[in-house]
Amino acid sequence: MLNHNDDSTLTELVETPTIRRLKESAAERAASAYIPSAPCTLLAQLRPLGLDAACVGLLLWREMHCHPRAETALVSVSEARGAGVPPRAFNRGVIALERAGLVETLRRPGCRVELCLGCVFKKAYRSAKSMNKADK
Repeated sequence: MLNHNDDSTLTELVETPTIRRLKESAAERAASAYIPSAPCTLLAQLRPLGLDAACVGLLLWREMHCHPRAETALVSVSEARGAGVPPRAFNRGVIALERAGLVETLRRPGCRVELCLGCVFKKAYRSAKSMNKADK
């Protein structure tokens, strides 16, 4: 029988390996869902393309912050699904970005979509980076 007055017993029950793993995985999910603030110029370019393109654009924006020197971004359907973007919406968003000339795509069967970032994303990234330096 559990004695609720005994703090050590309650601590042992709360800090089981399963609970620690769940806490860590929740923190990892929160970190992977983080999207750095995007500049208004990029959002203005994405707005007329629709919600699907905006979601994919923000995923690309996050990838640019994870890999700042890369010319391409590899984004999979499962990564998009993990961020809350359904697979069909992801594909529609990629097509809309490609038609608008913001990205170029390289699709290989069974692989992630490779998106070559257009100048709009690069300019927005450079301007955001310079603004962050100016704030410090």
